[in-house]
Amino acid sequence: MMTYNDVKKRMNWNYQQGFETQDIHSTTKAERLCAIVLNWPDDGGIVIKTLRKGSELYPGDIKLVVMLGCSKQIKYRRTTAGLETTLPKERPRNYAYTFSID
Repeated sequence: MMTYNDVKKRMNWNYQQGFETQDIHSTTKAERLCAIVLNWPDDGGIVIKTLRKGSELYPGDIKLVVMLGCSKQIKYRRTTAGLETTLPKERPRNYAYTFSID
């Protein structure tokens, strides 16, 4: 049940607000996971915390991470902090960056 405060928050939400690097959405199809990052990181890397080593959400091994629209290979490693990626210096597009994770 929605409360008055919930309704008020929705009315005041700014859909044009900026996104943070940790604003990540995901989707799956068959065995493939796609992570959609909504902001380019200033430090050149993204950590997807939900894909940390030993995660119940993705217990299998990660064999390949590809950034869609980017011809360069993405460096990555899976740690207890998350799936850590190093991105190319140039953005492949201006909005939303999609990673195919196998």
